[in-house]
Amino acid sequence: MSIDLARRDTALPLDVVLDAGRLSDALGRRVEITRVRYKPGTSVVVAVRDAANGDGVGSHGWVAAYADAAKLAKTRMRAERVGASVTTVPGAPGSLAGPLVADRALAERLRRSAPAGHVLRYNPHRRLVVRTDNDVVKIAATDAGGGAIARLLADAGLAVLPGAAVSDGVERTPWWGRGDLATSPSPEAAVTTGRELARLHAVPVDAADVRQASDGDADLATAAAAIGVLDRAAGARAERLASRVRAMPAGVRRAVVHGDFTADQVLVDHADVRFIDFDRAGHGDPERDLGHFAAAELLAGRGSTGPLRSGYDLPVDESAVTRWTATAALQRAVEPFRHGRADWAERLHLAIDIAEEAVA
Repeated sequence: MSIDLARRDTALPLDVVLDAGRLSDALGRRVEITRVRYKPGTSVVVAVRDAANGDGVGSHGWVAAYADAAKLAKTRMRAERVGASVTTVPGAPGSLAGPLVADRALAERLRRSAPAGHVLRYNPHRRLVVRTDNDVVKIAATDAGGGAIARLLADAGLAVLPGAAVSDGVERTPWWGRGDLATSPSPEAAVTTGRELARLHAVPVDAADVRQASDGDADLATAAAAIGVLDRAAGARAERLASRVRAMPAGVRRAVVHGDFTADQVLVDHADVRFIDFDRAGHGDPERDLGHFAAAELLAGRGSTGPLRSGYDLPVDESAVTRWTATAALQRAVEPFRHGRADWAERLHLAIDIAEEAVA
């Protein structure tokens, strides 16, 4: 964690909550920080995993600190309502720690549909994704509409793996494939991914009942502001770059887009693929998906962009791809911090480097 960040935000005990070693000492057990949600001067919530107890639902929990004492009281009350207990965190004023089942935004849904299995992702107050024996269960605090869009596209014959709605905010999807394109990359699967992405982008916009994708200029503003919260110098650098990117031409064609298209959103089985997670899908520039994919590959040091583009057989505005590559790199600059990585500051600057190189 940045010492400067803790010094600037004295309303929250960041020196303890964002330091896995100090947090482990305070809790009396070794924990790993897997996700961070931070609002300067207001709150910090981290997902933690007991390092010695595997990846079951019972091994995951959260630590939350609030500047407003009333929010702490509400957190306690909601935990009691579902029969869970929370504890104070020694040395971290205004903080509480609790099990996953006491997550204030997910507790009621977890009480009705708590799955047993391997936790794939846990974003406090947002969603939990668990793999059971034969499927994946997603429990979300709010329904972003991605499941309905995925089912619509699957019905149209696209390479989409839709989930089945179980109850409000709970979706179950069959386990499919041998992993995703990020963890199991192959040129053949990447070529297939490009071909299937082109099929998605060929769906007539008026044939798909989906919303507009987020605005690129707004995405740039949000990304630069988020960077500035963590590192003021990097934020100023990101603002300058965002101004350059805004001046670049956007694409002219409109299509149904995934909205957050990266290799980990592509399940693979040899050369066969399925797309998942359509929570950010909408109408927009098809170059958005190509740029997001390229940025994620550059940040991870992977090489699937070339094979994917070789399979993508629709016309492409390369200037728009560049614009979206830079935008996506800036958006992803804060992800290492949000995932609790110790090297987040270094990787934040690397992401800005990549965005600058994209538009050079």
